Amino acid sequence: MSFLDALYWAFITATTIGYGDITPTTIPGRVVAAIAGIAAFTALIGVVADALVDSAARRVLGVSNVKKRGHIVVLGWSPLAPILIREIKANIRGTDIVVVDGKAP
Repeated sequence: MSFLDALYWAFITATTIGYGDITPTTIPGRVVAAIAGIAAFTALIGVVADALVDSAARRVLGVSNVKKRGHIVVLGWSPLAPILIREIKANIRGTDIVVVDGKAP
C-alpha cells in the first residue's frame, strides 16, 4: 500500500464513510485500525460531552454571554451604589440597570 493509499484509507475511515475499497488485511493492521477507530470515536464523544457540560455549567453559574443592548451595568457595590442607581432611574427612563457584585443586597 502506498503512502497516498494509506492517507486516503485513514481519511475515509476517520470520516466514517468507509467505502471498503481499501481495508487492512494483516492482523496488526486490523488492530491498529480498530484502536484508531475507537480512539477517534472516544475523542469525538469527549469533545461533545465537554461542550455540553461547559454550556450547562456556565448557565447554572450565570456566566454565560449576555447579548443585550440599552442597559447600564454597575460594577461593584458600595454605600454610594443606591444613590447612583436612584439617580440613573430618575434621569434615564426605560433603561435596565444591572448590578454585578457578590455582596449586593
